[in-house]
Amino acid sequence: MRCIDLDPFSPIGISETQARFLDLFALHCLIEESPQIDEVERQDVDNNQRKIVLSGRNTSQSLTIRHQTDSIKNWANQLLDQMSVTAELLDKAQNTQQYSIALEAQRLKITDPDTTPSAIILNTLFDQNISFYEFAMQKALEHENHFKQKNRRTPAQTDPLIPNENDFVALSIESLEKQKTIEETDTLTFEHFLDDYFKT
Repeated sequence: MRCIDLDPFSPIGISETQARFLDLFALHCLIEESPQIDEVERQDVDNNQRKIVLSGRNTSQSLTIRHQTDSIKNWANQLLDQMSVTAELLDKAQNTQQYSIALEAQRLKITDPDTTPSAIILNTLFDQNISFYEFAMQKALEHENHFKQKNRRTPAQTDPLIPNENDFVALSIESLEKQKTIEETDTLTFEHFLDDYFKT
C-alpha cells in the first residue's frame, strides 16, 4: 500500500473505483492467511518488486511466490480471483456492484497493459511530443481549474461533503490560533519533550 502513487488523472489524486479496490485489497490482506516467510522468500519478494517496477507491464515476466514461479499475468489473475469472493460479500452487504466493478477494472489492466496509468502517461507523452514535466504541469493546471470552477458555484450548487476554498481558509486560521495558544501556554522545554518522547 505504501508504494501507491497519486492518480494524476484525478483532481483529488484517487477515484472512487480505485478507493474501493484499495478497501477491498486491504480487507483481503487482513483475512487471508499470511505465514511467516524465510530468507529465500524475502529475497524473492525483493526481486519481484524490482521486476514489477522495471517491467510490470510485461505480463509474461516471471515472479516467484512461495517458491513457485509463474507469470505476472497468472499471479495477478489468481489474486483477483481470490479477492472476488470478498468483493461479492461487500457488494451484498452494501447492496451494490461497485466492489466487483472495481475488481474488474484492475483485471482489465492485466488483459490490456496499455490501460495501466504508466502506459497512458507514456502514450500521452509520445502522442503530444511533450516531456513528463510538461505533462505534470498540464495536469496540475487542469486540476487547478477544476477546483476553481467548483469554488465559483453558489452554496446551493456545492456538495456540502466537498470542502471549498473558504473551508480551507477557515481551517488554516483555526490551526494558527491553536498553534498560538499552545505556544503561549506550553511550559515544557524541548529537551524535556525529547526525554518524554523517547521514554514511550
